Amino acid sequence: MFFSYPIFPLLILQGTAIFNIDDRSIFLSPALEYSILTGLDLMIGANIFKGQEGSEYGSIKGEYLYSGILVPIEFGYPQLYYAYLKYYF
Repeated sequence: MFFSYPIFPLLILQGTAIFNIDDRSIFLSPALEYSILTGLDLMIGANIFKGQEGSEYGSIKGEYLYSGILVPIEFGYPQLYYAYLKYYF
């Protein structure tokens, strides 16, 4: 699901939400976009992943054998926060 809502003409709230019905994991991507000047926008947002271990948006834990030693490892999606300027002409 994608949404976009103008809070006022220069500020827009937008985002994406994806929900996995099978494993109940979720991906959220909220953002705010502000028009600083004509042709110059600032956007701040995040990519947020939530879910149980082994789910689509969760983490995967395991072990890796390194020189005869089992080393615990964990793979998953990092939480990402960002800001960028967009200039167009």
